[in-house]
Amino acid sequence: MKGDAAATLQPLATAAVSDPDPKVRAASLAAAAQIATPKDSVNLLAKGLDDREAGVRLVAAARLRQLGPLAAPTAKELANTLADPDDSVAEAAAEGLIRIGSPAVEPLAN
Repeated sequence: MKGDAAATLQPLATAAVSDPDPKVRAASLAAAAQIATPKDSVNLLAKGLDDREAGVRLVAAARLRQLGPLAAPTAKELANTLADPDDSVAEAAAEGLIRIGSPAVEPLAN
């Protein structure tokens, strides 16, 4: 469905950032990552790293970790997430940066 995801991606993106229920926001992020291309999902997942709920931030960090080098555009956001108060979120962000590889060095150095 990756190529035909545009019509579905917008409602998911809206729910991922604005739904009052953190479970809906987390599920929307996960669904968007499943149906969209990495290029189309990385920005939305990066926004999820700033969510007020740790569970949503964890879903975003874990999905970015799965993308590995394709998540390189979010290296700065992942580096900032290393200071997350939730250890699981910080750990997923660290693993994501490791999988990104050398493009993650500059954001970590700053």
